[in-house]
Amino acid sequence: MVGDAKVMLCYDTPAHSAGYAEAQTLVAAANSSGPTCMAKACTTGLPDLLGVVDNCSGATTLQTCNLQPQLGFTFESTTLACGVDGEFTGVLPDPQAAVCPTPSFGVGVGSTCANKSVGAECWAYCLS
Repeated sequence: MVGDAKVMLCYDTPAHSAGYAEAQTLVAAANSSGPTCMAKACTTGLPDLLGVVDNCSGATTLQTCNLQPQLGFTFESTTLACGVDGEFTGVLPDPQAAVCPTPSFGVGVGSTCANKSVGAECWAYCLS
């Protein structure tokens, strides 16, 4: 909150002010400037995980951010929420190295390509 809080008083005001006025000035609630509220930046619980790409930097109160797998990793995308206390809440993912499918080179060809993670090298060779 920027500035002072406004004390409201149940008072004989028009219906559009819901029966309230500022206590010190008796300005009807509908005409009151009220307090100025500013969102709080979320800085606690910011995700810092290998294999995770996020858009959480700069998130403020009640905003959400998305966590996606980085190339070469796999997990189910998830969302975190910025709470009023400046802390992210939600379930953090468990990134795992992505595994490439085993290729089929045809009859007479073998390989070392089974269960290789993204970026790993393997060999294809002729069977004797």
